Amino acid sequence: MVYPGSLQTLYFDDLPGGAKEKHCLTVCVDPCILFFLINTKVTKYVASRKELNECQVIVDRANHSFILTHDSYIDCSEAYGLIRSNIVEQMKAERNQPKGNASNEVLKMVIAAVEDGPKLTPRMQRYILDSLTPLIKYSI
Repeated sequence: MVYPGSLQTLYFDDLPGGAKEKHCLTVCVDPCILFFLINTKVTKYVASRKELNECQVIVDRANHSFILTHDSYIDCSEAYGLIRSNIVEQMKAERNQPKGNASNEVLKMVIAAVEDGPKLTPRMQRYILDSLTPLIKYSI
């Protein structure tokens, strides 16, 4: 099953550009299951809007080669949900199992983007921050 901080590929049928498989980061599992989508590039629309562009977190291939073939971007401006039964069904396929975890550095950047994100509701921000913050490992 998915867990906060996990990276996997899932099928989303309610995307603005149509249904497709997307790499994603699990950002919350309780009280609801939420994901941020991973894109290969930042669109011109997003890049031209400061408040949206600041919500794009780079994910380096070097530390995430278990799922990425090149550097990509986590879009922290909008969280997507899937029905639990849909996720359970997708998890039956090996290709949809979590491939690994986002690095500590990436999680820190995601948390910062969520804290400053203009599109997420305060409740959604709280759910995500409560799920991801405990995962951070601090260096001494």
